[in-house]
Amino acid sequence: RQTFRGFQNMLFYASIEFIRVLLVFLAALVFVGALQLGIKGAALAYPAGGVLASLLAFGLLVKRYSYILKEETKVTKALIKGLLLFALPLLVVGFATTILNYIDTVVILMFYTPREVGFYQVARPLTQTLDYLPIALMAIFLPVVSELWERGEKKLIGDTVYFLMKFLFIILVPFVLI
Repeated sequence: RQTFRGFQNMLFYASIEFIRVLLVFLAALVFVGALQLGIKGAALAYPAGGVLASLLAFGLLVKRYSYILKEETKVTKALIKGLLLFALPLLVVGFATTILNYIDTVVILMFYTPREVGFYQVARPLTQTLDYLPIALMAIFLPVVSELWERGEKKLIGDTVYFLMKFLFIILVPFVLI
């Protein structure tokens, strides 16, 4: 999915997550409804939907950007060193994010029963839906800002940020007033 963001193909980037959720839902219907697997079917639906979405994304990537597979690359020590130096901070952040996402459940489990923690785990994803709008804006905005910054068009970046602030203010004021 992130590869499509790197290619600035926002349609595919945004569609993959929707398709993954749809495939998980359809797999749950098959496993729970048709095959009568109950809770095991629901548990199997998540990896099945994820695998199917990954295969579909890879197929779209190969079809849309087939020239990548045809390119000849030379792996050198300098390339490996550069990639590792670039990827190491991302790896650390990814690891820390995973710990931070699950530490709350572990701490709550020390003070409450598993049943109550289960309720928390059900409610937690609902609160994460608040992240969709900012993440969607960042997915579109940040690659463009990076490209404009690289070109030295700082005035255009400032104008765009000003426009987005006005736009978000107009959209959010009615929700704040309610």
